[in-house]
Amino acid sequence: MSTEGAIKPPAKQLLAPCSGTPCIYYEVKVERLWEKVETTQDGTKTVKGSDTLDTLKGGAIFGVDDGSGALQIDVTRGADFDNYKDDYKKELNGRGWASQIQFGELSFDVPVISDDEKYTIGFKATEKYVPVEGNLFVLGKIEGGKIVKPGWRSL
Repeated sequence: MSTEGAIKPPAKQLLAPCSGTPCIYYEVKVERLWEKVETTQDGTKTVKGSDTLDTLKGGAIFGVDDGSGALQIDVTRGADFDNYKDDYKKELNGRGWASQIQFGELSFDVPVISDDEKYTIGFKATEKYVPVEGNLFVLGKIEGGKIVKPGWRSL
């Protein structure tokens, strides 16, 4: 089933966790920033990198009105979008002994990091979300009166 039309806001407002922006879907990638010292034939050098700690995802049940009435769309189990906004990126400097870090409205529990080679120098959060306004094309399957992500492909 496919449809295209204006997004109708969800009955229960969904907020992107870092920015607090109303949305229909979000993803937040939280990364550990690290550096390590490597010994080469030319001496030692410091190498920087990052590891993904977690990717938080959330979705809502909302409507898409194609002019004949709104169809319910359920993205609580995920979806693929090509109209993400990514207004929120933040890096926090500091070592890895903090048990909780704050990115805007999001409190993130830092897992225990035991890595003898890499030293934590900070953390980074990148939030992307799909806003509640605009038009949307939806392709999925009907389940329980809503268009949902099929098990065999993306929504």
